[in-house]
Amino acid sequence: MSKDFTKNLNRYKSPKLKAKELEAGIREYIKTHYEEDPELFERFSDLLKKIIQEYENNWELQVKEMENLLNQLKKGRELEETYGLNPKTEMPFLGLLRKEIYPESSLKDLSEKERAKLIQLTKDILELIKREMELPDFWENITAQKRLKSAIVMQYIIKEFKDRPEIIKNRNAIAQKILELAYHLKDRLKDEI
Repeated sequence: MSKDFTKNLNRYKSPKLKAKELEAGIREYIKTHYEEDPELFERFSDLLKKIIQEYENNWELQVKEMENLLNQLKKGRELEETYGLNPKTEMPFLGLLRKEIYPESSLKDLSEKERAKLIQLTKDILELIKREMELPDFWENITAQKRLKSAIVMQYIIKEFKDRPEIIKNRNAIAQKILELAYHLKDRLKDEI
């Protein structure tokens, strides 16, 4: 999403070509950054699909909507309520947990109690992850990673959601997604340790 990309868009006189170039650029950006914040970039991907469907042959409006989406992409979570969490290191985990535990609700639609529980869970899990990452060569140590995954499952997922069978059933998959996200954000997280 460099300035060159935006400047090069102006060379297209045809709105259709400009829309196609915007679509390709947005798709590439989402693909490149998806692992850093899967929940956020999934929402952006859904918005892109909606724009393409809604303005199927109206290229001028498609360009206008995609340019708006491009601006949203550049800002990421800056425009969202972050609940006191770091938008680049903590919010991706909160978004992931929200998606896995309350898939039908956005953060703002949750009750205050549910949202507070997720925020605290995010902080607690991240504290554990950062502590484990301090171990030498943590990301090369499969045993340490399995131990961390097990701790996330036992100390947090099972303990906090024992009354939700669908969460308990998916506990290992949720913990695995948390670990994968931590891996993709390891450099950012390391800066906070």
